[in-house]
Amino acid sequence: RDVAISDRDGVWLKLDRARLVWRRVALLSGRLEINSLELGRLEVLRRPLPSPDSATLEPDGSLLPELPVKVEIKGFKLGELVLGESFAGQPARLTADGKV
Repeated sequence: RDVAISDRDGVWLKLDRARLVWRRVALLSGRLEINSLELGRLEVLRRPLPSPDSATLEPDGSLLPELPVKVEIKGFKLGELVLGESFAGQPARLTADGKV
């Protein structure tokens, strides 16, 4: 509950609540198996500032490294996603649910 992520300019992301149901034993098989991921209100107020020691792009050009496990999300629900004007160009409110 009530998670905030900030950088040197202040808070840029807020999450009011999250609920995760996952199978820990699946990690032994090299899988992150998430049965249910539920997020309440997620606010992205602005883009975060790059850290002084920002990582460079991965060799394949992606920003994220390859994960050491296969990720499976059987169900997710996002109650409300609020994107700030400085993040999206104009304010936006969205909801989502599904599986990956």
